[in-house]
Amino acid sequence: MIKNRFDDNNSAMKLYLNNLYRITAVLSLVTVLMLCVSSSVKAQYFGQNKVRYKNLQFKVYETPHFNLYYYTKNDSLIKAFAKESEAWYSMHQQVFRDTFRRKNPIILYGNAPEFQQTTVIDGEIGVGTGGVTEGLKNRVIMPLQEINAQTRHVLGHELVHAFQYHSLIEGDSTQLENIGNLPLWMIEGMAEYLSLGKVDANTAMWMRDAVLNKDIPTLKDLTTNSKYFPYRYGQAFWSFIGSTRELSCPKYLKR
Repeated sequence: MIKNRFDDNNSAMKLYLNNLYRITAVLSLVTVLMLCVSSSVKAQYFGQNKVRYKNLQFKVYETPHFNLYYYTKNDSLIKAFAKESEAWYSMHQQVFRDTFRRKNPIILYGNAPEFQQTTVIDGEIGVGTGGVTEGLKNRVIMPLQEINAQTRHVLGHELVHAFQYHSLIEGDSTQLENIGNLPLWMIEGMAEYLSLGKVDANTAMWMRDAVLNKDIPTLKDLTTNSKYFPYRYGQAFWSFIGSTRELSCPKYLKR
């Protein structure tokens, strides 16, 4: 009787150990798989893990200064957009006094939802984002807007960034990693100023509100406090500079 009880205990112990080994092996396998998946996700840079619902067949429309990548089946619209791009190039060139050494790429999407699926850049694109200019290849990525005036504004805004990147990266001493040191209000404010002009009803509304609430920020406030929207306050700053001084914008960028 004692022997049988010992055998039963021994069998139960073996069963318990076998189950423990199996659980340990399964947990180890799950851990390895999770690490592999995590590594593969991190390796998929430039947005390759985004979901794309359509296979867009891009074509290239060449202008003197741009390679326009598009898929929209509207030739007259694409020609008008290309003409607008060259018009903005001519205006910005007079301000920056700079010339593109090679054709700058513009990737044009037919609408905002398809633009948000782009794999050209990393990260998610918010609903309120009208366009993006990335610094590595100076590519402008944007969708067609609901009305032509918005499309024209976004195009002009993003091409300012293209000139900014070109002026900074092609310079003698400025490197790509140093661009992050420039205040956002300076970069975005200049893009708004050079694409909207000195007088803008939206920015004027923001400035009136700041005056009425006695909350006019200094340049230090704009640089260190995210409370102040850099687009509007930055545009107001450049409008003031453009109205009072005859200095080219790139000189301010490089200081």
